[in-house]
Amino acid sequence: MTYWLVILLSRPTGVRKIVLATNIAETGVTIPDITCVVDTGKHKEMRFDERRQLSRLTQSFISRANAKQRRGRAGRVQEGLCFHLFTKYRHDNLMAEQQTPEMLRLSLQDLVMRVKICKLGDIEATLAQALDAPSYKNIRRAIDALVEVDALTPSEELTPLGRQIAKLPLDAHLGKLVLLASTFACVDVAITIAAIVSSKSPFLTPFGAKQRADIARLAFKKGDSDLLTTYNAYRAWKAVCTTPGRSEMQFCHKNFLSPQNLGNIEDLKAQLFSSLVDAGFIQLTPEERRAMSRYRNTSRHRVFVEVPAQYDIHTDNDILVNSVIATAFYPKILTREGKGWRNISNNQTVSLGPTSVNKGSQTAHFLSYYNIMQSSNKFYNAHSTSIAYPLPMVLMVAADMDFKLHAGVISLPGNVLRFAVREWRAAVALKVLRRRIKEILANSWKNPARQLSDREKEWLGLFYRMFEERFEKDERIRERAGGKAK
Repeated sequence: MTYWLVILLSRPTGVRKIVLATNIAETGVTIPDITCVVDTGKHKEMRFDERRQLSRLTQSFISRANAKQRRGRAGRVQEGLCFHLFTKYRHDNLMAEQQTPEMLRLSLQDLVMRVKICKLGDIEATLAQALDAPSYKNIRRAIDALVEVDALTPSEELTPLGRQIAKLPLDAHLGKLVLLASTFACVDVAITIAAIVSSKSPFLTPFGAKQRADIARLAFKKGDSDLLTTYNAYRAWKAVCTTPGRSEMQFCHKNFLSPQNLGNIEDLKAQLFSSLVDAGFIQLTPEERRAMSRYRNTSRHRVFVEVPAQYDIHTDNDILVNSVIATAFYPKILTREGKGWRNISNNQTVSLGPTSVNKGSQTAHFLSYYNIMQSSNKFYNAHSTSIAYPLPMVLMVAADMDFKLHAGVISLPGNVLRFAVREWRAAVALKVLRRRIKEILANSWKNPARQLSDREKEWLGLFYRMFEERFEKDERIRERAGGKAK
């Protein structure tokens, strides 16, 4: 039985049942034999700072409406008591009437995209009609962030990429990740990463077992990337589940993994794969469509998604995959500064999350990240980081590059990042290759089902060779390092 279902069972005679609950218990679940509720009067709430583009998990007092809901959990089906651990004065005079609406405390980017998809007119004018309208500044910051991702034009119209992202149940950065992966043939890792970021972490840290859990997590380390590390753990779990005679529960217990969270990741991955097929980015044979129908309609046992081989050629090329991640997450890039990291978006000094595989890394000069959260000790921690490489960023990011050919300098807008190129001929070659890659991507956003021309395949072949050579070089270095370790 799933562990959380135990709380719904009636207690044996002579046994007192105590349930520790988050605020999901306010409305999400009713436990029939609860007769007493102890309300701390507090909750943790996610807030997004549009100016700094970071999230905060803040602890604050609840509203009077929340207190009423918590009080209602006592004696739901019988007489009960509720003990509120705050004063009546606080309840009547200091607590807000209602919880702050999500529109005023979470990112507006998804909402802005919905306004454009539904053709509701001007973004600012539409959102201004809301009962609790967000500020003009926050709306503008959300629009500017979507322009930077290339989902909106400066005139606030959906770009071809934005129209494709709108078909996916993902935010702009994750949507861009899976769409880029369909062109660069690394779909499995991309849709799995998108599902991982959108779900609860599969890694568990039981009380009193942090050190063992950290060792288990690091055993899956892959590609100097938190995301690829989690993907590696997911693949190991999938291999166990699809191998007769192996125990999923034993594997998860040994490696501090949650089978429930991994199952949720697989379910969302299947949904994302179906969305790519429906949008035309993946073409299936009749047999592959029948297989997809099976996992869409099967509920008795798990059926794993199998991405067609031609869309998954480069999933194991960590350098290419990390470059696709950096391109999708741009401008969420960190650059090394002394012993720490600086966010190129706002020049803010940040730390890496405590469980990051890149914490303490001496080799990475650039990292991409998915989000930054302010911790309880007021530090800004970057999460879901992956190593980023200068050359792929020059070739792949959507931002306009400034090529100073004779000076041998390539820079991003505002000089947030500058790269030196020794040979001006090399800079010219990079500029041409970048233009061709952008053209291929633009054509794919406009017509996902189209076949690549022979010329486009040649350009992509040149592009891939650069990654293969770097990947082979890194593998040789890793093998030599492993030999020395022995």
